Amino acid sequence: MVARRQPEAPPETPDEVELTTGQVQEALHRARKVKYGKIYREYRLWAHLNCDLLFNDDTQQWESRPRASATPPPFLPLKVELTDLSAEESTEALAAAQRRVWGNLAAQYYDVQTQYQKAHGTPKGPQLTPDQMQQWAVQQGIRLGAARQPPRAFSLPLERQQQLFAFCAAYFSGHEQLVRQLGEEWFGDDTFTTAKGLLLAGPPGVGKSFLLACYQHNPHRPYGMVLAERVAEAYKSGEQGKELQLRFCGMGGQNMCFDDMAAEPGTVKNWGNEDAPLAQVILGRYARYEKGLLPQWGTHLSTNNPLERYDGMPTDMPSLRELYGDRVADRLYELCNIVPFDGDSRRQ
Repeated sequence: MVARRQPEAPPETPDEVELTTGQVQEALHRARKVKYGKIYREYRLWAHLNCDLLFNDDTQQWESRPRASATPPPFLPLKVELTDLSAEESTEALAAAQRRVWGNLAAQYYDVQTQYQKAHGTPKGPQLTPDQMQQWAVQQGIRLGAARQPPRAFSLPLERQQQLFAFCAAYFSGHEQLVRQLGEEWFGDDTFTTAKGLLLAGPPGVGKSFLLACYQHNPHRPYGMVLAERVAEAYKSGEQGKELQLRFCGMGGQNMCFDDMAAEPGTVKNWGNEDAPLAQVILGRYARYEKGLLPQWGTHLSTNNPLERYDGMPTDMPSLRELYGDRVADRLYELCNIVPFDGDSRRQ
């Protein structure tokens, strides 16, 4: 049997990545597509403001005709491939491609490395300090922002978002003392611990999902990430979704993050029975934790709904306790650090 080799680490920074010819062409095509869309919207706005819609008796069709006083239209290329990019636009497109490729390489490296170390009985690693973990997560944030359409620059403009990013760096690096210190200083809770998972609760658009995606492939405690709605779909599909249901419930000891909890259908039909999918998943994971088949810190969640009701809370917003019941709410306290994630929406 040929011994498996440990994977090679990715370059230290994205700008050291060498792009293939295909990756260069794809990056430039993506940039042209974005620019063409912008020019097309400008052209349509010009046509709306400067053209009249007239009926042509000869062709029996409606035609758009510019007014005599109309300003010249913006130049619109015949197709995306003919859109010209400036030197700066080309450079930025290639830099964005390097960030995407680097992020994918880093994710693959840490995934394969974790599997290698598990197979060979070596400790998980590499162990990073909180500062190193935060720098690593920032690079993941740059990759995630670059992969969006249109690409977005990575930023942490609000103090609370900066605090949460630093708290997660301490948490995922396993720095118990710093986690307790920051929990008490920033969130008024001295019970935070690396022994539990994370439940980020806050309004829509503040960056909960993005933060968890930044730390998803961390080298110390990586985890899978799935929308709560996807969990509900697995329960809807009956026997075909049985394997997914078991995996979500912790079969195999897989660490998971359930994103956008409480946004999924409250109950679904599963073989004629009314099931609350997320409630079943939380109870299933807790049962496996009790049996020693799943680490207590192996469950993370994000939600727009608070765990408990509070004064001034909108009447049309239920708490997680009201949605899932007392058993689930009590299990969440045992499985997770309840982290408040407040602030204004960053969505554009």
